[in-house]
Amino acid sequence: MEPRRRCPRSLLAVLLAAAAAWSSAPGPARASVHDIHLHTDSTPDYASLEALAQTITSAWDDPEDQAIAIWRWITRSRQQLDPSFEDRATVLDPIQYLPSYPNTNCGPSSTYLTTIAAALGPPWRHRFVELIDHTVAELSWDDGATWHMFDTSMIVYARNHDGTIASAEQIASAQSCALSAFWGDPDAEPGHLYVYHVTPESMTNPSAPGQQGDLGYPSGYRPAADNPVAYARTLRNGSDSYLHGLDIQEDFVHTRPGWTNRLHLRPGHVYTRYWDALGTGAEYARLDFRDLDPVNGDYGTNTIRGNGRWEIAPSFAAAAVAGGWHELANIVHVADDVGGGPTLRPATSAPAALVVKVDAANVLTSAAVTWAGTRGAGDQVRLEVSRDAGCTWTTVATPGAGAFAGTVTLGANLIGGAHAILVRVALVPDASRADCGLDELRLAAVTEVNALALPRLQRGPNRARFSAGPARETLTLRPSPHAPSDHTWSQSVVDASGLFSRDDPVGYSSAILVPAAAGVPGHATWRFDTPSDITGANFGGTFLTRFATPDDRVELAYSWDGTNFTTAGVFDAATAPTWNATLFAGTGTPPAGQRSVWLRYVVASSVAPSTSSTGIQDALLEVHHAAAAPAFAPVEVTWCWTEHRTGGDVTRRHTRIVAGPEETWTINVAGYRDPTMEWIRVKLADETSVAGYDDGQNVGAGDGYDKIAIAADWLDDVALGRPYTVSRPASGANPDAGGAELTDGVVIPPTPLATAGAVQGQVALWDGDAPVTVDIDLGGVRTVAAVRVTTHQPNATWGHAGTIAVTALGGPGGAATLGTIQHDDVWSPPGPFLDWGYGRGENFTDLPAGDRLAHGFWLVPDAPVTADAVRLDFVPLAGHGLGISEIQVFSAVTVGPWPDREIDLGLTEVAAAPDEGATRVPRRPALAIAPNPANPGTHVGYTLTAATHVRLRIVDLRGRVVRELVDGVRPAGGHRAFWDGRDGRGHAVASGVYLAVGEWGGQQAIGPITLVK
Repeated sequence: MEPRRRCPRSLLAVLLAAAAAWSSAPGPARASVHDIHLHTDSTPDYASLEALAQTITSAWDDPEDQAIAIWRWITRSRQQLDPSFEDRATVLDPIQYLPSYPNTNCGPSSTYLTTIAAALGPPWRHRFVELIDHTVAELSWDDGATWHMFDTSMIVYARNHDGTIASAEQIASAQSCALSAFWGDPDAEPGHLYVYHVTPESMTNPSAPGQQGDLGYPSGYRPAADNPVAYARTLRNGSDSYLHGLDIQEDFVHTRPGWTNRLHLRPGHVYTRYWDALGTGAEYARLDFRDLDPVNGDYGTNTIRGNGRWEIAPSFAAAAVAGGWHELANIVHVADDVGGGPTLRPATSAPAALVVKVDAANVLTSAAVTWAGTRGAGDQVRLEVSRDAGCTWTTVATPGAGAFAGTVTLGANLIGGAHAILVRVALVPDASRADCGLDELRLAAVTEVNALALPRLQRGPNRARFSAGPARETLTLRPSPHAPSDHTWSQSVVDASGLFSRDDPVGYSSAILVPAAAGVPGHATWRFDTPSDITGANFGGTFLTRFATPDDRVELAYSWDGTNFTTAGVFDAATAPTWNATLFAGTGTPPAGQRSVWLRYVVASSVAPSTSSTGIQDALLEVHHAAAAPAFAPVEVTWCWTEHRTGGDVTRRHTRIVAGPEETWTINVAGYRDPTMEWIRVKLADETSVAGYDDGQNVGAGDGYDKIAIAADWLDDVALGRPYTVSRPASGANPDAGGAELTDGVVIPPTPLATAGAVQGQVALWDGDAPVTVDIDLGGVRTVAAVRVTTHQPNATWGHAGTIAVTALGGPGGAATLGTIQHDDVWSPPGPFLDWGYGRGENFTDLPAGDRLAHGFWLVPDAPVTADAVRLDFVPLAGHGLGISEIQVFSAVTVGPWPDREIDLGLTEVAAAPDEGATRVPRRPALAIAPNPANPGTHVGYTLTAATHVRLRIVDLRGRVVRELVDGVRPAGGHRAFWDGRDGRGHAVASGVYLAVGEWGGQQAIGPITLVK
């Protein structure tokens, strides 16, 4: 696998531009950071569709591997339950859904798969396959020459006998092979590939022979991301879905792309996302009639929901939009006005407004606004909220005359489901105006987050990536075309005529917003007003027509004056080979100073409103406008996690001061298993920001492990069906029936069930923590290349062994020790390992292996040996019994490479302070800063490959030059400059974070310095 490199943008130029802007600016820092991408090499970038597709496929070059990676990340990023709804319609855009919502099922998850694949472009293609009781998707990476089925709901794909990934038609066909004959099914059987050749990480074992007629027979399971035993998620049950006809749909795209999760940081804006929920109920989760409480529910009920919390406090130090405001209209600061009174008040007796915008980056659930000010007897003061980009406003509070202060709740019924809101304090003063205004405005907003999509860390070295987009603001509106929605399209339009909303919550194969009459075009127009100059707009969506007539079309038009419209795009039958397609159009460059735009959809259909009508399936509008403070400001990024060490758990933090719009860095994590993630916080850096590990300890990269892929063939299991002896009998609660369960080829899936009635035949349980020895007679001298032992931890009574010592017996050299399996190997599975769903729950946190309820432990010796028997000595954990499901001994095994991290960030590494533990050679020159933290001074070291002019300065986080250390020619070799913690005039500077900025040979280097006193 060849890593893909990217070059960071120039940090120094950005920093110097910011310094020039900030050093001359009074009041709050004039800086903001927009469209932030933040992820690690363990989690894809969910900010946009293009970023998600690129990061998911970044570690793989072969298209088949890329397709599997898309499938794998969809299955890792959601929970199998009824789908998440907004406005009574399914959330179908993967970028809108995945970072925020927990639940989905077959149809929407197939949409997410196909949408990501479509983003890769030709020769990638996609289509839906409707089964009798299920929906799956197929992908092609050779322009439709071959098709390959991926099930993101039941979490399977199958392979043909030639090794290629099978299509739905191939799965449905009757086939047979040596494995099915060996297993006891010699005849060709429909669904054969599903029963015998599902990818190994998605199956326990081939289904029991002779049980074709019993679809729920307890043998041979697939994951399904829920409870496979209780819900009878068997392979035969799955294969049966393909045997009653296939509806292969190539006429519809089944995609709803376009969304971007916009994370902006402004002064006074702080966003913290938590892996756990902060509370219960509708104020913390997007609940609907299909949903249960996200915290108090039992296993499998929304337990992957976390929460985010925005804390927003715009500056009252000056009447400056750059202080964290969205808009200040006709506002003056008391210091710049006559007389006393409120801090920010109308500049004239005309109406005025103070507006704050919450670009939530996730779906909002609730908020609270704290405000204080004064309202004169003749004045009007209103607290208003807009959830539709300012198209409409709702008044939520009107204080009485005099001084006022309080907190106003914005409940789920008001802002729940929105991804951005505007909060406005409208002031209508009388002639005196000085007694009308604000002294305080703060917001606390709660979001719902999907914990599985948050940027996590693993044990060992982790690379994090920060990237900022262009300095611009964006108003986004996704109006619901669905008839009974709570926030329907008709509420936000400025003008509409001749359109009809059908009651269709999904609309895969039909338009939802259609003309009210055949042959009579209808239209809807939205007006957007911005507080700064518009830089452009994009709008469009997904549209459908079944007819190639002039009366069947959707036109996209825009206007800068609300009267004269220009057509920007047209959808009709010629747009795509499918009946529906996605089309977006832009407005181009607007007139100078333009702050309003009208965006119009014109829809025509040759038929009356029906499922056959031409119309809109989904609409999305975005208007971009200039940022009030376009300069980049350093950003503080902090992760908090709990490490699981043998001596006990340790909670730690790491903070990075990001100095430029593109950086990567390394975070080292200790522990014998991956950490429990707590939270991640982003904000603009300030004088309180301290870079590095909070305990000052860089634990190094040693606790990671090299991931591999292990594969073996069932035909090579020389222990299958062989007799064995056991040193002590199993428990009567779930005995080893017939003394044959441990080699019968039946492997238990992860399940909390332990009774004989539920899992008899899949596992045997041993009470107490006394050792158990199992001797397997191989029936002759056999090659032993690998051993896999599957054990079961259903609860605290029984579990995985503490150790399993494996010995080969009867070989030419006598007994040979193959190795010892350790209990904590459960935390170091092979690379293709799939969590079957129990990681979504909290019921198993206190168990020794957590949610790894069943696990196949591999032992691969350095070289194969020969033996006629194998002995396994199980030593249970103290105080726990033992669950043994299956012991497999393979005569052949394949061990291959697997990327230690499945998101490839390339090799670029921005120079980091030594205590941040960067493990890769930086592309830009590095600064060696020691000691760091500095008390009271530090040396800044650098190396020159040739004599050159060097300029080395200390700057603060506003970009202002604090001290010039070097400005002259230096010879080749190593150099050091000392900074004593003073500025250029010899005055001691305050404690905090500063940046050493070096420039030589056309290159730049930046390193943070933490100054403590």
